[in-house]
Amino acid sequence: MIIQRKKLHTILIPLILFTCIESIGQIKFESDSTSELTYEHIVRKPEFDSIQFVFRFWQSSKHVPGVLLELVLQRDGHWKYRRGYVNTKKGIFIVKQLIVQKFNLDSIWAKLVSVGILQIKDQVNSQWIRETESGKRFPVKPSADIYDRNGDLYILEFISNERIRQINYMDPFVLQKMMLLSRISSEDHDKLIKVIDILNAEFKLTPLFKECLLETFSKPSGTEYIKTKKRDNRF
Repeated sequence: MIIQRKKLHTILIPLILFTCIESIGQIKFESDSTSELTYEHIVRKPEFDSIQFVFRFWQSSKHVPGVLLELVLQRDGHWKYRRGYVNTKKGIFIVKQLIVQKFNLDSIWAKLVSVGILQIKDQVNSQWIRETESGKRFPVKPSADIYDRNGDLYILEFISNERIRQINYMDPFVLQKMMLLSRISSEDHDKLIKVIDILNAEFKLTPLFKECLLETFSKPSGTEYIKTKKRDNRF
């Protein structure tokens, strides 16, 4: 039985790796994509000696510098994750892993791919469609200042062998709700909202966002600084 399990494991790992790499191949790493990652000076660039692919999901607001969920596909086919937030005053990343037995990260990534994470356009390039009462659909282009808002900012970063694809969305939930009042919707916003919902459900990012907000307005003592700095684990 143990030998059979080992054989199955030996077969599954290359298959999983191939499936993940195939999905990564769908990512359009554009030539005009940003050369610097979000909070790169704090979170650092991935070291691709042992890493195949990295996905980073950022959420920030006026008062919250940055909450991060990072999924890392290693070259051996295994996934790892990192969850935490940036403390800009101290210049450190505070790791906040969840206390769970094990995540099925292969399944989570497959779920993200199934809702269209790889096809999401940047917000400024997203297409809006208006549907009339008779059911006719036609594209509309909102004014550029619709994205000039003070809400939550979401950033998706896809990183593979020094190639970067970055997608930015400001206040997608509020925008989508507001536009729906005029019978206008966007598939890109729909896809992003599904991605956010999956990540929130799996990794409890909303409580983490609140924790980051509380720490932003707290006054840490010297001993508290030492404790938080020790949490800054690295891959």
